[in-house]
This record gives sequence, structure tokens and C-alpha cells, in this order.
Amino acid sequence: MKGFTTDNVVIEARKISKHFPGVRALHEVDLNVYAGKVNAVVGENGAGKSTLMNILSGVYTEYDGELLFNGQKVVFKDTTDARQVGISIIHQELQLVPNMSILVLLNVSPFWQQVIKGLVILLAVIIDKIQKKKEI
Repeated sequence: MKGFTTDNVVIEARKISKHFPGVRALHEVDLNVYAGKVNAVVGENGAGKSTLMNILSGVYTEYDGELLFNGQKVVFKDTTDARQVGISIIHQELQLVPNMSILVLLNVSPFWQQVIKGLVILLAVIIDKIQKKKEI
């Protein structure tokens, strides 16, 4: 892909595996996160997206595989370690502010307005790629 080189990789996850009692949540997952690009992890419910994000952000500290940040191996003891290099996560919590509508929440924070704008752009890119595949 044009513009994607190993020089652009800020976070690299190699062969990440995570098990919970009776469940294999992740099995040897690889992921590259590129600087200056929209990076998305997409999958069905139960596919391990949240588990992977929790590993990348230091929520889960016991797993197999390795994480690299700017080419250097890192081991996060907790979320504070991850935040010190600029990695954090916003957890999905649908009932965080139950008395406010989405429109009110979006007007509260310019940050969320930018997040929504980014998601709209990502959706447009995905739709464009789907249309191009149909043309082939």
C-alpha cells in the first residue's frame, strides 16, 4: 500500500495471545499501528478487539507475544506506563451519562466532535473500498 512503510509503524503487536479460563480470546494476533493514519480494528462480537485494545493500553498485563513502541520492545505494568508513551483507551460505556442525549454530549466537547468527524471519514473510506471491489 502506498504510504505504508515500516518507518510509519508506531505500535507493533507481534503474536499476541490471551487466554481466560476456558476461552482463547486472542491467538497469535499481529497488528501494526501507523502514524498519521486512521487505524481501525474491526470484527464481530467476541472477536477479541477489546482484549487487544486492553493489552495495548496496559489494562491486561499478562499475555503471550510482544509489543513494540517506535521499534523498541515495551512491557506495560499498568495503564500509567502505557499513558507515559501516549497510549490510552476510551472504554465503551453506554450508560456513562444516561440523562444526556448524544447531541448534547457532542456539543459538550470539541474532542468528541473531532472523533465523530474521523469516524465519518473512516466510514466513507470503507464504503469507497467496498464500491471499488464491486467494480472489479
